[in-house]
Amino acid sequence: MADRYTKSVLTIIAITLVVLAANNVTRTALAQINFARVQVCDEQNCTRLVPIQQSVQGRTVITWSLPVAINR
Repeated sequence: MADRYTKSVLTIIAITLVVLAANNVTRTALAQINFARVQVCDEQNCTRLVPIQQSVQGRTVITWSLPVAINR
């Protein structure tokens, strides 16, 4: 009787550990996002970053880019 009880308890513990491990593997990764101020300058001038809305994996996000000037 004690052998059957021990096997039952160990089986329940093993199943619980497998469920916890699977939960940790399949949980989505979340990153902490903090915003920083950036200023891009050369020796004489500074430029402003331009916001651009983009769709990334179904979400609308704002990325920042430098304006481009073409001199010909």
